[in-house]
Amino acid sequence: MKAQRPSLIWMTALGLHSTYAANVLPPLLLAGLGTGPAIAPAISLPTYGVNERDAGVASAAVNVMQQIGGSVGTALFNTMATTAVTTYLTDHPRHTPQVLAEAGVHGYATAY
Repeated sequence: MKAQRPSLIWMTALGLHSTYAANVLPPLLLAGLGTGPAIAPAISLPTYGVNERDAGVASAAVNVMQQIGGSVGTALFNTMATTAVTTYLTDHPRHTPQVLAEAGVHGYATAY
């Protein structure tokens, strides 16, 4: 999980002319190195020590919380990105294609 933070910080530096191979792929690979080893313990730890009879309920509770967390997290980051784009466009009244592209990048950078 320690690799997550630097990879997300790295992605805040994305610009309008960033390329996938040079600017997106490396932080994604770094995030994968941090996330991969954390997934198995994150799934097994909440059910560790649970009575065998209750293991199914404990596992279901973990899965439900992951689904809720993913939904709420996606909604939160989408709201942050949308608010950032709206604010950017309000501050830049001339909506040229360049300004619209910069607003999109600003929204993603803010959400990260």
